[in-house]
Amino acid sequence: MTFSRNHEQVYFLWECPTCRIANQSDLIFCPNCAFNEGLAEPTPDRPERTSKITEALGSAIEWSLKHGQLKPAEIVAQAARKHPGIHSLEDLRRLPVADLSRLADSFLNFSRLGATGSGLTAGLPGGLAAFATIPADISALVYFSLRCIGGISQSYSLEIASETGQTIQLLAFAYAARVETLVIGQRRLENAQLAAFLLQNPEHTRLVKACLLKQLSAHLTVDFAKTSWATFLPVVGGVVNGMDHFWFLGEVGKRSKQFYRALLPGLPGFTPALPAGPVTLDVLEEKVELAGKLYDLYLVKPFNRVKLAFVVVIGEKPVAERWAEKLALAGIGALALDLSAGKEGLKTVWSYLLRTYPESYSPPGPGLLGLGEGAGLSLEALPLLDPPPGAVVLYDLAPLDKPVKVAVPLLLQMGAAAYVPAEGWLSNLTAAGERGLIAINTFDDQGDGPTGTGSPDYTAPAPGWVWLDTLDWLNRPV
Repeated sequence: MTFSRNHEQVYFLWECPTCRIANQSDLIFCPNCAFNEGLAEPTPDRPERTSKITEALGSAIEWSLKHGQLKPAEIVAQAARKHPGIHSLEDLRRLPVADLSRLADSFLNFSRLGATGSGLTAGLPGGLAAFATIPADISALVYFSLRCIGGISQSYSLEIASETGQTIQLLAFAYAARVETLVIGQRRLENAQLAAFLLQNPEHTRLVKACLLKQLSAHLTVDFAKTSWATFLPVVGGVVNGMDHFWFLGEVGKRSKQFYRALLPGLPGFTPALPAGPVTLDVLEEKVELAGKLYDLYLVKPFNRVKLAFVVVIGEKPVAERWAEKLALAGIGALALDLSAGKEGLKTVWSYLLRTYPESYSPPGPGLLGLGEGAGLSLEALPLLDPPPGAVVLYDLAPLDKPVKVAVPLLLQMGAAAYVPAEGWLSNLTAAGERGLIAINTFDDQGDGPTGTGSPDYTAPAPGWVWLDTLDWLNRPV
């Protein structure tokens, strides 16, 4: 071990089993081995064409990092519209995480629009045309993915101007592409662990970046050869259509937000949200006759709260009621409605709610949460609801058989059992109007979905970020 008199700190050493060099205990990988790994040439048995694709991908990634970034002034200006006291990225650390997530969504949606559509290749940034070894739309997808992640990174107050910031951005891209660990310096490390290390030790950035670029490019090249990219993006002949771009950018945005949220607690100046105290619920059960029909209503809200977000939950009655209670515990008022009410019943109850409790919601209108069959019913009823919902969340929406345009912010939460991309239902769903916005989350479930088809004691989807994204989305009307 060594001893530093200046800092009065003891450093223990560990020996790399490969190169036998002793490293200090605060180093999570061997820098000497990492340097050699970053310089390693392609293996002799790798086909020449595959090597060229890997090289082109790496060059496209580096070009996009330099020329495709959103400027900090754009992020600060966007945040300052709702938070006038924001003058720099560091100021964002004072805001609640939910506000940062909404800011990140705005840049995700912009990138999705840029990466989708038949004119994508024609509008490709000029510098990317040089990478002729890979299809033009793949180059564009890399460009817009990194642009999207750059906006998300800065929304969570992390800069991307320095080489360290851009390397952390690459770690987020790798995580979004399902490369969740990196082998560097004879150790396999998680991306977030490496990012946190670089924030404290930026002098090791180039070692990490060199290894990361090689491994990420090789991973994407192999997936091309298998006709799939990142296990969820179909690629036919190396060419991707606009709808796949839309889907992939949604996955990039979702997983990048997870990645950067995990880094927030370690940032200087970050103000974590205080734990919520006990919540008392005000519960009202009533039978109301509306338009000649009797409706069972279950209204739940935090006690003594007047002005708050309000959500109508529609699904099977016991499941809808449990979700209404969960929303109320999170500070959102909710009215549970059985799906037997149908779309006309939902319209009727919607009008009744606004007439009876006008003080219980804030413009631009209440939220709507549809579960299982209630998701499809909610989508059908959207044109009938006046005023339209401020935000809509649908769980496990069944495949659509006809085009549907959505003019409100819509979040789709799709468990593995409901996610059927092969049926192409997404091509029937498009955003329309100034407020039209569609975001999609896909997650692995264990059979206990929000529709209650699994355990009768089901209370929340897994993993936890799904529920947090739902709360963020439904808080939009406030």
